[in-house]
Amino acid sequence: MQMCLNSKKISVCVVNRLYSAQIAKEVKFPYGKCSEDVFVLVDYFSHAKKVVVDLRPQYYYVHREGTISTAPYRKNDLDVIEGYENNLRIIREQYPQLEEAALFRCYWARFYVLDKIYQAVNFTDKEVKKEIKEYLRKNCLRILKNRYVGKARKVALIGLLINENIYKFCLKKQRERCKRN
Repeated sequence: MQMCLNSKKISVCVVNRLYSAQIAKEVKFPYGKCSEDVFVLVDYFSHAKKVVVDLRPQYYYVHREGTISTAPYRKNDLDVIEGYENNLRIIREQYPQLEEAALFRCYWARFYVLDKIYQAVNFTDKEVKKEIKEYLRKNCLRILKNRYVGKARKVALIGLLINENIYKFCLKKQRERCKRN
């Protein structure tokens, strides 16, 4: 579960896993939620008696523009924040040793949505942006100390605290780096 939460070797997506039919019957995806993988992540691992990780590449994932994960902000993108906050609650109750990784996913979710907001051409929901920025400001020291948060993201956070345009610049550079790779 920790490997999945810190997303270094295993992604949070359910499409790259095999699950027993019993778990699939017991743990249902939420209806009408975006990023539904997030909502079942902890439950799937909690129900598993055995987990095997195979890091050999088995398929190629094509990351295209215009998909749910690359599209500009939509209101239901906030579901990813809700899902990771729910996971954090469960992890604090049942797996407190994984709290730092669960917090990382909560931070990641806010950055993910904020990045989409900055990519949106006609973004109008200023309150959502304000709430996310306030959360990041309030948790700044925790984010900077979190071992799972990357250096580039930490630099971007500091930029956000100084001036929103610095954050936008960091985001632009990150997208350019991703396109080159």
